Amino acid sequence: MVGRHLLNMAFCVFISGGCRMAKVKFCEWCNAEFEDKHRDGKRFCCRSCASFYRNAKYGNPQSGKTGELNPNWKGVSSQPCEWCGEPIGKNAYAGGRFCGRTCKGMAQRKPVLYVCEGCGKEFVPKVNKHMPRRFCSRLCYGRHPDTLRRSSEVHKGRKLSESQIQQMSIRNTTSGNEKRYSRGRKGHHDSPKAGNIFYRSSYERIAYQRLDNDKAVAAYRPEPFTIKYQNAEGKTRRYRPDILINMVDGSIVLVEIKPEWQIGNPKNKLKFEAGKQYAARKGWVFEVWTEKELGI
Repeated sequence: MVGRHLLNMAFCVFISGGCRMAKVKFCEWCNAEFEDKHRDGKRFCCRSCASFYRNAKYGNPQSGKTGELNPNWKGVSSQPCEWCGEPIGKNAYAGGRFCGRTCKGMAQRKPVLYVCEGCGKEFVPKVNKHMPRRFCSRLCYGRHPDTLRRSSEVHKGRKLSESQIQQMSIRNTTSGNEKRYSRGRKGHHDSPKAGNIFYRSSYERIAYQRLDNDKAVAAYRPEPFTIKYQNAEGKTRRYRPDILINMVDGSIVLVEIKPEWQIGNPKNKLKFEAGKQYAARKGWVFEVWTEKELGI
């Protein structure tokens, strides 16, 4: 029992002498009560009060005072900011030229203007390591011939999916009209000569509209049948023409719709030859419609 009592006394002495207790003080600037937990001679309750005290004693006596409390304030100003052109507003202090710190920082940086190689406009480059400073946007970067050439070289020799092939065909387009119309959006078209039909591209939609307005066309049918043909490897493939047109004079025209830049594709050449041979056996006329025939 005596040993335990002595141990408790030693522990109390250690706590009272070894650990410093927090001391209650009053801030020398705002006179607010605070606790100096470490008893290291703190004089202020926060850093703001310490900063105001130092500025009042050694520096600007008006530091920390905003708005009407600051004698340098000139009220709400309608003067335009030198960077963004917006009214300065409440930030109209002595010599105020900007509406905020952001515009002031941008003006002090003095950014260098670059000329976009795609559209020719001047632009301030963004901080983006993936975007070269030659272009103002990703759109100009993606349409530039160098980008199209590199993307085609990356996929050279690879077997791509159908969706990837379609995206590559859009990016590799060289015609302005093709860029505008080839992003074919699928949908339905109500035709007085063919009923409610489905189109797979904007090219087909334009063709259906022209056929509806053509008085020489009696009726037409999209994707009427499939034609078998042999590919370059000798394998049997199926090809479905786009439109079968019945003219008023009794003649029949089989039409395939393709962009101009796809005419030289070896696979398309085999399809066109199969369509010609099939139409010749039936006594029909086979035609390939591009931007020239569609008027786009």
